[in-house]
Amino acid sequence: MGLIQTISNYRGKKFDLHAYKDNTSDLCYLLAIPENFNGNTNMVVESFNSGGKEENYYAFNIASAIHEGNNLQNLLIDACEDTPILLPITPCLAGHPDTQQLSKESIIEENMAQKFLDCIKDAQNKVQKITGKKLDEKIFLHGYSASGVFAQRFVLIYPEIIDRCLIGGAAGTIPIPNEELDYPIGIRDYESLFGKKFNEEAYKNIQFGYYVAENEARESGSYDINGEKIVSPNQIPAPMHDMSYRIPTTPLEVGKKQRELYGTTMDERYKNAIEYYQKLGINISAIILRDANHRGIFNSNITRSSDYLKQQLLNFYIKKEPLKKDSINCVSKINDTFQLSREQEFDNK
Repeated sequence: MGLIQTISNYRGKKFDLHAYKDNTSDLCYLLAIPENFNGNTNMVVESFNSGGKEENYYAFNIASAIHEGNNLQNLLIDACEDTPILLPITPCLAGHPDTQQLSKESIIEENMAQKFLDCIKDAQNKVQKITGKKLDEKIFLHGYSASGVFAQRFVLIYPEIIDRCLIGGAAGTIPIPNEELDYPIGIRDYESLFGKKFNEEAYKNIQFGYYVAENEARESGSYDINGEKIVSPNQIPAPMHDMSYRIPTTPLEVGKKQRELYGTTMDERYKNAIEYYQKLGINISAIILRDANHRGIFNSNITRSSDYLKQQLLNFYIKKEPLKKDSINCVSKINDTFQLSREQEFDNK
């Protein structure tokens, strides 16, 4: 592995795209290094999102990331100008724990959080070896959808290496750093799971940004509102992107307790989690994009608020500005029509 090709973004900025394997973690990764890299920047990191397609062998995940498109070559490459971008290829394998959303099982059985950290360190060393210039020790962590869930959990585990964290499409799964809930939502079992105390001060030093589509809750998933796998038409489906109901990524009892404490719907939990962070003194901003769906949120032909979102993300990334709401492109609530209407339908039977 090594240099694959040179790619350009829409501004004409060129990046050398490399593929490597980290021998410590056995994870492979893609690394894009911009031309004329000057050093002393936060490397941008996002975990590979397979789109839920499980494979039998890790080699298939690698091939998919390299040849079938990924966020590094799609969205991120256009946002970044002068910093390397890292895409660790997290596995998505049949019969294995949910590593793409950093489930507790993936940490216990496959040590995935540590492997991801090792991969970051290996990539930082590679950049210095290739360019002769050092990166800042802290990273800029981004994630959307499954990679957003991964990001919000990884930052809970290693807050000391994160400068800024920008997360989209993961409204209902924001961790609450208190002792009421176990990982992946709370920190009650944190010390036994990670062998260290939660670093609250480091967590407070991170700048967080969250963005989500207004219609996030309209698409039905394969789990019902009790957290059970759907096998009957009599079950009420939970929204596909509400991970509090999805047992492979959030244990059943943790999801139930999260909804009891912080809100039944994604809208309630999104709002309450943001307010909790603000009361804790954490630098967080959050927006809800008008008329946007989970898919197509970055496509201006589908989502009219897409260009506004992209500018907000650029301002967050380049200028370190908080995400800002406006009356034209943002709304105050997530549209929970699907879930609530199905519940009312069954209540009236």
